Formats: sequence, structure tokens, C-alpha cells
Amino acid sequence: MVAYLSERQKQRRFDSLTMEEVERCISNVFMRTAEKRVNISIIQKEIERFYHISHDDLIGKKRSQGITYPRQVAMYLSRSMTGESYPDIGKAFGGKDHTSVMYACNNIEQKRQLSKNVENEIKSLVDLIKK
Repeated sequence: MVAYLSERQKQRRFDSLTMEEVERCISNVFMRTAEKRVNISIIQKEIERFYHISHDDLIGKKRSQGITYPRQVAMYLSRSMTGESYPDIGKAFGGKDHTSVMYACNNIEQKRQLSKNVENEIKSLVDLIKK
């Protein structure tokens, strides 16, 4: 049930807000509009452009290194940047099993820790995706 407030009640409600509450509310609104909303589709498009591969190859079944590595990076970024579940990411990549997505995420995380080049590549991709 919706409760209707009189003008006086509304005024009292706003009078009780602290300056911190007002600042928090305003900053939340501006932060939401300033940040780009990232989803799996955006990540896939940027990966395709960055690695010069087709969408069909990215979500397909080909297993050559020139395709599996970008696919794993895309799955890794999809997990880290969107928080989507492993099964949902798998569906977005042509119906891959959730364990394939877990493997990709773990594999890329290990490569990031072992290679400064991979670390820099991931950071560059994140920056491109957030643009």
C-alpha cells in the first residue's frame, strides 16, 4: 500500500537528512551515470577487435591457440568485470560448460601472475572496455 505524505511531512523528512546522507545520495547518482555499464557482449566485441578474430571464432568450438587464448581472456574478463556466473558466461560463449569457464579464469589468472606482459595486456583490455 502506498502512503501519501502531506507537504509538511515531506518537508520534515528532508529536514532530517544530514549533509553526509545528501552527499552520499548525490554521489551515487553521479557515479552510476559516469561509469560505463559493462556486459559480456561489450567484452566480446572488444576482444574480437583487439585480437582480430571473428565473433563466430570467439564463441565457436575451434581450439587453435590463436582463438583459445583470446576466448579465455574474454571469459576471464567477463567473470571479473561483470560478476556473471560461470554457467551464464558459458552460455554467452556458445554453450560452453561452466567448468570450461572456471578453467579459463584460473588459467588466465595464473598467466597474469607469471607474466608481466599478460598483466599489462589485461590492464590494457580493461581500460579499453571501460572507455
